[in-house]
Amino acid sequence: MKKLLSGFISLFILVSVSLINQHTNAAANEKLQLSAESNLTLINRNTYMTGICGTITADSLMGEFAHTVTLTSPEGVVLSGDALVPSDTVVSKGTASIRVLIYGDVNRSGHLNLSDVSSMLKFIAKWDIDVCDAAIDLNWDSKNTLADVSLLLKKISGWNVCIGVDIVPEQITLSYYDKDCTAIGVIWHSAKKTHHPAVQVAEGITDDFRDAKTYLGDTNTGSGDANSRAILTDLEPGKTYSYRVGDTSGFWGDPAYFTMGEEDPSEFTFVCFTDTQSRDSRDTGICFKTAWRTASPAYDIDFAVHCGDVVESVDPYSWREMLETSSDYLRSIPIMAVSGNHETSYAGNDGFKMQYNHFNTHVPDQTSVEKGYFYSFTYGNVHFVMLNTNNQGTVDDSLSDEQITWLRSDLEENDAKWTIAVMHHPIYSTGSGSSDRWEDPMVIAMRAQLAPIFAEYGVDIVLAGHDHIYYCTHPIDGSENIVSATTEIIDGTVYYNDPEGVIYTTPGCTGSSARSLCDTHPEYYRHLKDGMTRSFLAVTVEENKLTVDFCIPVLGTECEVYDSWGIIK
Repeated sequence: MKKLLSGFISLFILVSVSLINQHTNAAANEKLQLSAESNLTLINRNTYMTGICGTITADSLMGEFAHTVTLTSPEGVVLSGDALVPSDTVVSKGTASIRVLIYGDVNRSGHLNLSDVSSMLKFIAKWDIDVCDAAIDLNWDSKNTLADVSLLLKKISGWNVCIGVDIVPEQITLSYYDKDCTAIGVIWHSAKKTHHPAVQVAEGITDDFRDAKTYLGDTNTGSGDANSRAILTDLEPGKTYSYRVGDTSGFWGDPAYFTMGEEDPSEFTFVCFTDTQSRDSRDTGICFKTAWRTASPAYDIDFAVHCGDVVESVDPYSWREMLETSSDYLRSIPIMAVSGNHETSYAGNDGFKMQYNHFNTHVPDQTSVEKGYFYSFTYGNVHFVMLNTNNQGTVDDSLSDEQITWLRSDLEENDAKWTIAVMHHPIYSTGSGSSDRWEDPMVIAMRAQLAPIFAEYGVDIVLAGHDHIYYCTHPIDGSENIVSATTEIIDGTVYYNDPEGVIYTTPGCTGSSARSLCDTHPEYYRHLKDGMTRSFLAVTVEENKLTVDFCIPVLGTECEVYDSWGIIK
């Protein structure tokens, strides 16, 4: 789709020629020449039609005629630039003119009401046809899309109609792009490649993008669809922005908004999810949405963290259902994710750049991002190191030397008050899985490798997933020893007073695949729970206090805080 596709109210656009006589008609065909890349198609000598869905700007429509025409609105106003073209606008050059007709409502997903198809066919072909009556014969139902309209018109009329639904944006996610959380990385997917991907951004909550700033992006094809990405910069701390993604040729998705974090927040909250996948494809994404719906009213969420295994399998359907089901949240709240084994090692050759293709964050120099990647960021007074535990570099399943070198260098430069590590595979877990996780060879190798580093550089908390259970350890040093620490209870929450060791914990299981505990090494754990689904952590950070709530939705979306603990320092 080139040049048309403008706006978030999707429409069919028909352009009909209005001429005085045969001579003028010939002049029109001669003088109103379409550009070589135009999507308009000449039908029945004097009618132009485009199957592009979306409102259209003056500049885009003029581009269809190589910018050789003048546009005049029904009120006599000459249109240009980003001005939207209304019905009955006249496109003229010399004595030749055509009139624009905007026709047929289309929703965000590209679904077209069959009665609109009927009316459209009556208008362009003078046919007395009722598509709704013929729905059974055509195998149509309420879910038919513009692509189906395109196919139908090709079959019954021979017209070469191109429909813009193939680049309708979906699976939109936001992430903090840079290490200091001053830029936003946006990524979205579409059925076909978006040739001119871009994001428009306006200040405040609005659907008026006439004065918006446009950020150009890039696009690439993935497994079964295409994804586009852009980086939003020059954003002010604490300010709310509206945005829409799409194609500079003119097609834009629905608007959404986000609020940038404060430059130096005195308090903020992030939620942490893990293992949102479902083994039953029929309920993919439902538990994830339930967790969001529970967390959102209970906490003022600044951003989210995901410990991996977003989906059970990496096919386009699973990703679409998982992300689209929670689109109201993912389009407005930045999410920072690490890869799980289901996006990488379990996926085989299909697990190619899954993290990279669904979350847009800056990637430090590393050999490959095909099976996930490592990175870090600082929000407020908390530094996060996001590890890739699916990228082993040695025969004993420990992490690659490249990642360990980066980790030490990153922590060496860290001067934030709090430090949190995020990884998919835990190194202190009593989950069962197929066997006792404590004795898993990969866990043993990573524990020997990472635990001393975490302790040496004063990491406060390690968030992990994978085992689908909840645990919270006592503080542990770099040699697998439990470290004694004084505690105090404030409003029912148990706080450790500046412990010398690292506390390891997990959000449990945000998805639907609950698992059981393995009864080993109970002395390491302050709290344990299994058998839960839809669970998450809500972490509130203040200047000298960090509070972690382990939450489970009850009675639909009511939030029950099952365990609450924290650190004071």
